[in-house]
Amino acid sequence: MSAELLDTHGPGNTATLVTTTFENRRPEIADAVFSKRVLLDWLNKKSKVVKDGGTSIVGGLMTAKNTSNGSYDDGDTLTTTHVEGFTTYQYPWKQYYVSINLFGREERIQNQGRHVVQDIVQTKLDQADKSLADDINTDLFASGAGKDVNGLVTFVDATSTIGGINSTSSSFWQADVNASGSFSAQGLSDMRTLWFDLSKKEGAGDPDLLLTTSDIFGFYESQLTPQQRYSQTDTGNGSFLNLLFKSAPMMFDEQATSGVMYFLNSEVIKWCISSTTNFVLTEWVKPSDKDIRVAQVLFGGELITDNRRKLGKLTGITA
Repeated sequence: MSAELLDTHGPGNTATLVTTTFENRRPEIADAVFSKRVLLDWLNKKSKVVKDGGTSIVGGLMTAKNTSNGSYDDGDTLTTTHVEGFTTYQYPWKQYYVSINLFGREERIQNQGRHVVQDIVQTKLDQADKSLADDINTDLFASGAGKDVNGLVTFVDATSTIGGINSTSSSFWQADVNASGSFSAQGLSDMRTLWFDLSKKEGAGDPDLLLTTSDIFGFYESQLTPQQRYSQTDTGNGSFLNLLFKSAPMMFDEQATSGVMYFLNSEVIKWCISSTTNFVLTEWVKPSDKDIRVAQVLFGGELITDNRRKLGKLTGITA
């Protein structure tokens, strides 16, 4: 396969037109397919960090206090025992793609002229962007296995290994996981307990997003008195109707894990994105034996944390 220029239409060739459309497009296509991507939108607004590369995403962690301390009197021997108390996390980059096909019939016969070609290209690019974002948002609620980005199932957990650190043998790397049950009987009490447990730990502030399913969102809503108000918050690419618990908005995502409520903190979560691979369009390539042009939209990034114990979840929530 070799890269070639597309056929000429009007004042410029189609390859240039396609690239220009990609850089300047606006989401104007009616969407009858996708649900709101609440988690991904929140991460892009609150926790996005753009990095310039490297073989992986690396950082340092404080894992223990210095115990060579204490009060002393004149002439006392001072403890000088070396205490390490530091380690390093390491997250590999994850990659995603979505392919776009532009058929010769679409390009030359059905869509004559600059603006008509621009319409079909924009439609395909918008579809590709939404498909790729939807795939990533789905994986953000999964187990984060293999080539996928870290998902909340294992990201907010007390036993799994992320960042190269096993939380089973490293208590400093354990999220706060509490079993719950009937929301009507104990839901609000369990939420308060987890909130206070997370808030009293040293470091970043309180949770700033409670994320769950629409069912659990409804359970919480039904417990509120008429005087408790909704709060409309601009989150990510759109506004989402949410409720407040303490100072944090509660929202629901259609991809969220059944029976689980996540307590997230944007100060300890980083949505790391490659500066060179953030929904970028590759060159269009034409196979020698087909009347078709193919390109990919690519993404590189990873969901990481540098203070896992400030994250929490309630599990096993029922009505």
